[in-house]
Amino acid sequence: MKLKKRILIALGLMALLIVSLALASTYFVQRLGSASENILKDNYVSIVAAHSMLDALDEMDNAVLRSHLDTAEKAIQYTLLFDHADSIFARNLSIAEGNITEPGEKELLVELRKRYELYKSEAPASIPVGERIGPLYDSLKVSCIALLDLNTKGMHLRNVKAKEVSNQAILYTILLVGFALLLTLGMLLRFPALVIKPISELTTKIRNIANRKYSEHIEVTSQDEIGELASSFNQMAVRLEEYDRSNIDALIAEKKQSEAIVKSMNDAVVVLTRDLDVVTVNAVAAQLLGIAESDLIGKNANDVGLNNNLVAKIIENIDSTGSNDEAYLRIYNDGKEEYYLKDVIRIERTEGDPASALGYVIELKNVSEFKALDEAKSGFVTTVSHELRTPLSALNMSLRLLQDERIGTLNPEQAKILDAMKQEIRRLLRIVNELLELSRAEVGAEVMHMEAVSPEGIVDAAVTPMMLQADQKHVNLEINLPPNLPMIRADNSKIAWVLINLLSNAIRFTPAEGKVKLEVLSQNNNVEFSVTDTGIGIEPQNLERIFDKFFQVRGNVSEHHSGVGLGLAISKEIIEAHGGRISAQSEVGKGTTFTFYLRSL
Repeated sequence: MKLKKRILIALGLMALLIVSLALASTYFVQRLGSASENILKDNYVSIVAAHSMLDALDEMDNAVLRSHLDTAEKAIQYTLLFDHADSIFARNLSIAEGNITEPGEKELLVELRKRYELYKSEAPASIPVGERIGPLYDSLKVSCIALLDLNTKGMHLRNVKAKEVSNQAILYTILLVGFALLLTLGMLLRFPALVIKPISELTTKIRNIANRKYSEHIEVTSQDEIGELASSFNQMAVRLEEYDRSNIDALIAEKKQSEAIVKSMNDAVVVLTRDLDVVTVNAVAAQLLGIAESDLIGKNANDVGLNNNLVAKIIENIDSTGSNDEAYLRIYNDGKEEYYLKDVIRIERTEGDPASALGYVIELKNVSEFKALDEAKSGFVTTVSHELRTPLSALNMSLRLLQDERIGTLNPEQAKILDAMKQEIRRLLRIVNELLELSRAEVGAEVMHMEAVSPEGIVDAAVTPMMLQADQKHVNLEINLPPNLPMIRADNSKIAWVLINLLSNAIRFTPAEGKVKLEVLSQNNNVEFSVTDTGIGIEPQNLERIFDKFFQVRGNVSEHHSGVGLGLAISKEIIEAHGGRISAQSEVGKGTTFTFYLRSL
């Protein structure tokens, strides 16, 4: 039988019980009402009539007696009283005759009527009272009392019957309610076993399924909806077990493929979970870290890093390190010094959401050869720059001598050629100096005189030499320097040089009547320096390369550009040497903002 049908039958039985109780209650209430009504109808009317007849009989007898004892004038008044009482007696006698309900009541009323008629006919005042009226009065009163007693006994009997009906109603109601309670209790005991218990069992099995216990099954004991649900659940569990088994096989295959790929790579690779537990490493990484693979896999990198400085170094700032980090790791491997670049790939469930990180892949790229080439290049640039600076300085001195009028006077064409030669030599000397500055910064040879300095002092050192350039270009130079800025640890001259370079570029690429704004702010334990102009802006494709060496953005300005694209590259090297960072934002036609951050004390 279907569960729905069972529930409908149970609800139908409950409704039937409710209707039965209502009908039984209505029936017994009607019986009680009928018994009460019969008491009033059958006996009470006759009893009232009998009492009224007795009262009327006493008034009639009193009127007869007074009419014989009093004066003739008052006898007429007593006759009227007799007639009034007689009418009352006659009316109530008629009422009693019309409400005969008890056995013998009819014969009693016939006798009462005869005695009343006889009493009425013998009541004239001319007859002596004591001789004939007295016995008639007594016999009539006895008949009235007999009528009263007969109906009183009938009322008592009917009252007893009404009580019997009431007791029957109580008994039958109790029996019916008890039956209803027993039936309801049976349904309550049966219904949980029928519905609630299977649902509870199903809930428990579902929790087990959620915990990957796919072997759970429910015994099918019925063909109703619960049985169908149990069958569907069993089918689902079988399908999930099959899917899980196939999925695990696929995952194992993918894991083995991933491990094979990792182990075949020439670079050192370490794969970590979100909690920095080591998942796998290749042989190159194990050799580089100096730890066997079996001692790494399954261990937490933080714990391993307590006894291995290199492990601690590669997991340092793992969430902030990306593929663009160019900080070299100097590692001694096989008795020689090698240079590596750390590349961290964050594995995320949702791309761009760091909170959904599943793990990390750390790759250490051996760049020793490139580092050697870079050092060779820097050495070559430094050597060439040193070698060029001496002859250029000599040429510059010779041109000064040629322009000295004590040696001889030059014609206008010769003076113009010498002036152009002098400007080019100065440009070459500036380029050579910038190359030497960049080379020293790259190899770390540049000595930074670190000290606690105030942002106000750096701004003052940078702005003062730029005021004249801004006035000559008719550019409004605005300084926003709030009070109580924290101190920073930096080389005052180097940071001032960076600000001068940024301000110079901003003024150069801002048209007349434009504005250049230098702003310094304190936020998140950093001091932020920003230079914003209202110039021509930088194209998005050029913005990505703005800090590259020898890269220049040619603007639509008439001013001659004498740089070679080293100023921003040197600025970046200086800021990063201070442990800070520099960035640029720009919108073509609206201006550019350069921002760099230095940690506050």
